[in-house]
Amino acid sequence: AWAGGALDLAGESWTDHALGNGALRARAVPADGDDRPLRARLRVAVETARLGLVPGDVLELVAEAADNRRPGPPGVGRSRTLRLQAPSPAEVVAQGEQVRQERQSELVEARRRSRDLDADLDRLTRELMKNPVPDWGRQQEMQDAIRRQAALQEELSRIADQLQQELQDLAASQLTSGEQLQRADELAALLGERADRDLAEMLRRLAEDSDQVDPQELAQALREATRGQKDLARRLDAALALMERLQREQQLESMTALVEQMLRRQQELADRSRELAGQAETEPQDAQEREGAAAEQGEQSEQGEQDEQGEPSAQEGAQQDPAAPDPQELARRQEALARELEELRDRLAEAVQELQRRSEDGQQSPGAEQTREALEQALQQLEQQMQQGNMDRAAQELAQLDPETAAQLQQQAMRDLGSLYHVMLQTQQAMQAAMQMNQVSSLRGLAADLLAISARQEDIADQVPARLRDVRSTDLTRRQHRLQKAAIGVRDGLARLMEESPQRIMRLLDKLDGLIEEMGYGVRALEDGQAAMAQRHTRESLAQTNRTVIGLLTEANMTSQSSGGSSSQSSASEQLQQLAREQAKLNGLTEQLRQMLADRGLSQEARAQMQRLGQAQAEQAARVRELEEQERVRPDGERLLGDLQAMGRDLEGIAEEVSGGLVSEETLVRQERILSRMLDARNAARRRDYSARRESRTADELFGDPGPAGLAPGQADERRARLRYQPLEKAPLEYRDLVRRYFAGLDSLRRLDPPAGRGGQQGELP
Repeated sequence: AWAGGALDLAGESWTDHALGNGALRARAVPADGDDRPLRARLRVAVETARLGLVPGDVLELVAEAADNRRPGPPGVGRSRTLRLQAPSPAEVVAQGEQVRQERQSELVEARRRSRDLDADLDRLTRELMKNPVPDWGRQQEMQDAIRRQAALQEELSRIADQLQQELQDLAASQLTSGEQLQRADELAALLGERADRDLAEMLRRLAEDSDQVDPQELAQALREATRGQKDLARRLDAALALMERLQREQQLESMTALVEQMLRRQQELADRSRELAGQAETEPQDAQEREGAAAEQGEQSEQGEQDEQGEPSAQEGAQQDPAAPDPQELARRQEALARELEELRDRLAEAVQELQRRSEDGQQSPGAEQTREALEQALQQLEQQMQQGNMDRAAQELAQLDPETAAQLQQQAMRDLGSLYHVMLQTQQAMQAAMQMNQVSSLRGLAADLLAISARQEDIADQVPARLRDVRSTDLTRRQHRLQKAAIGVRDGLARLMEESPQRIMRLLDKLDGLIEEMGYGVRALEDGQAAMAQRHTRESLAQTNRTVIGLLTEANMTSQSSGGSSSQSSASEQLQQLAREQAKLNGLTEQLRQMLADRGLSQEARAQMQRLGQAQAEQAARVRELEEQERVRPDGERLLGDLQAMGRDLEGIAEEVSGGLVSEETLVRQERILSRMLDARNAARRRDYSARRESRTADELFGDPGPAGLAPGQADERRARLRYQPLEKAPLEYRDLVRRYFAGLDSLRRLDPPAGRGGQQGELP
């Protein structure tokens, strides 16, 4: 259906345009002018939430502009037609995975360039040690190396920013979690560190006049660039490890989010089908009542005219009611949901095949085997559900105007999706737990190795004599060198554990680098026969070894505690996800109990099952009440979507019914609705957290960025001040909305307690 309407070019207000299946909202957004003659540039923001689009629907937009020619009809110009096709959530996820793979390939290429730069800087450093005053050719090579390092750093910052933006887009679509956004922040922190400002100043001076640069200053810059390059290489290794983990976790996260979205939409379709079935039952009775009233008043012509002009018939009323569900539209949406389920099955099959291929190639990661087995179970369960074809059959029943049968099939599809959702969440948590336990065991193993090195280092430190000239120190030197090589092995093992907490692991790696360097000093002192220096370095090596052991054990304990964190420390979104997972499991067990009661009666096994399920459902109610208490005392006053207190009461009622064996179809329907309400509340919690995060990041991007690396501190402060006092129209839309909300809050406070103005009149906010 085509619809046209005018846009307010000055006020930026939304206008609604009615279409066949909803309303399209649009508004004009300020845009820079087009310098070409007889052309205008206009940005239009479109909101399609009220259109009710399903994957595959197409939206076409075209703009028309009329001139002010007088006399005569105005000339009309038309833009090209913009054709937008609504993608399915699975397509959005697949595109995001493809983009992240491209980012990973870019990181791999950056690591290759970093290795080449490492080799060039090491070669230039060795040549600089031979000739402290480099010639013109060496100076040019040093300048080129420093420029390459700065360009590489800028490239890594760009990759990190793009990855963050892509994950934020997924978060806005409810296809990722806050944990993934935190990992993206860690990745950005690894890649986004700016180059040293002294090097940036050196590059600026080289660009202006290379003849004015002192060779000694250039040599110092080269040494600093070499140190910075080693740090950059380590950060790149950590970023690649973190990127690989993010890919694995996001794959499961996105599939779980797809199942969660399908659960909510299937519940909505089931409710609409029941509503349609209820209308079909009440319409014949209403029609009979109206026919009886018309028969009694049939002799009165005036009353007959009122009947003709007054309330329409039941069918006409149903057609004119825009809120009434349309069976054909519901059937179309159910078919779209069935297609999305097929796409999910294909994605699960691809994930299982990829894990199988990695296992055959020897690229087995921690928790991969458990993940593969769980995904195979989920895939098998999904294929069995698809063989039943409940979604397709429900769509056919709706198309044949049988909403009651369709509602029953949709409810069964809802239960199947709930069971699949429980399996997916269990898989995700099992993978994360396996990875964290592998991290903990690896850290403790490295600490044990380093503790053994500490014992041997203590023996060497005790055996270093006061004088080495008259003592053969070859054995001590050899033993100290072996310990140094063992410490290098510990460092290499720790470098492979940077996917979890990379910043903390890098600090431990720095400690190990210092330990290895200190042991190297001890080896040289033993070789040169310097007893005092050898004693000092061996003692310091022992102290550094013990400090590093403590650091490794502390990191292992922190990782272990984070893997088994309590629910009181988790966010509302995480708690609601746990509640939804348990509720999905309980819903499946309740259905099994109902079948058991129907087949075997009230047996001893059924009694035990009733007791367990009733107790578990009561525990769910208690956890919901605890969450409601936490939300009630939130400092910002924001509450979750839905009444958690009412949800807790419903869960208590279901617990009593299950404990008493009064499990009916209505009980199962109520359980499915509670699961849907939990998912809605979790969705609201994620939107709330994401909105707060977006507002915080927008302000930080505006006023927290010091600017390019070449800016002096005074210039950076001046830049921040210029950004802070720029016109509001130049700020991002998110920040403009935040400012408007701020002044709206001030205005509401003024209305509650208006200040006194002159002459006793009420003052007004400027």
